[in-house]
Amino acid sequence: NALGGTQKSWIIVAAVFGLFGAVTLAVCFKSTRERYTTTEKTKADEADDKLTTLESLKYLVQNKYWWMMAVAQLCVGAVYTFLGGGLAFYCQFVLGNDNITALISMIGLAPSVLGFVITPVMITKIGMRKAGIFAAIIGIIGTVIRLFAPGSFVVFTVGYCLVMFATAPIVAVLPAMVINCAEWNDYRFGVKITGMTNSVASAGMKIGVGLAGAALGWILAAGGFDSLAAVQTESAIQSIYTLNITCPGILLLVIAICYGLYGLEKVYPEIARANAERRAKMEEE
Repeated sequence: NALGGTQKSWIIVAAVFGLFGAVTLAVCFKSTRERYTTTEKTKADEADDKLTTLESLKYLVQNKYWWMMAVAQLCVGAVYTFLGGGLAFYCQFVLGNDNITALISMIGLAPSVLGFVITPVMITKIGMRKAGIFAAIIGIIGTVIRLFAPGSFVVFTVGYCLVMFATAPIVAVLPAMVINCAEWNDYRFGVKITGMTNSVASAGMKIGVGLAGAALGWILAAGGFDSLAAVQTESAIQSIYTLNITCPGILLLVIAICYGLYGLEKVYPEIARANAERRAKMEEE
């Protein structure tokens, strides 16, 4: 709004944030020193190296646990996009003041940080999978309570904070759960393809962000949203509810289901031990 509140203003803000992100990431990479310098490869590593991209994908798509995590990655990316992209519309046309968008975002940082801080404790007590399920349930509760008083700043903010808290454990455990899928590849097919397992799954998050970003426009258009109108129609308001409440709630439910079906954590120690024994025999031969 300080820049005029026009489309050009949005572009300027996005450009500034994008430049800041690019610079800080460049500093991060430039300042990072790689400590893993060994060049010695095992026979198992060599078996992975011989695979083409297509061959790696053929193995990967047969890994049911990888599919669960890929879907979860997609949903996480979409949740963040809906939370960020839909908030300004909600503040302006439902809560009546678009200037509180930044305030709600700042308030939401505290539970998000808290979620990351207590995630290690949750993992120690109940494991990664259950920590993710528990967090997703908290997020679903946060979406549901807003349905009872969607026009209340307090109710909306409380629900938003619960969802932000939920995203932290969900995101924190996801990378390890994805990487563990590589052990299942090794157990079933004799190749770990760790890099492919991680990179293709993480692509799911980018796809989720892209689809959700497009869906923001589709849903608003379907509701007849008019960006120039001071007061929106009831159908347009419902589309804003969909962006901020319904869509994140459904996605969190899907994440909870994916984590609930992820049975790899229970058998992981046995699988990792069997893989280590097999790899040790390969080296002896």
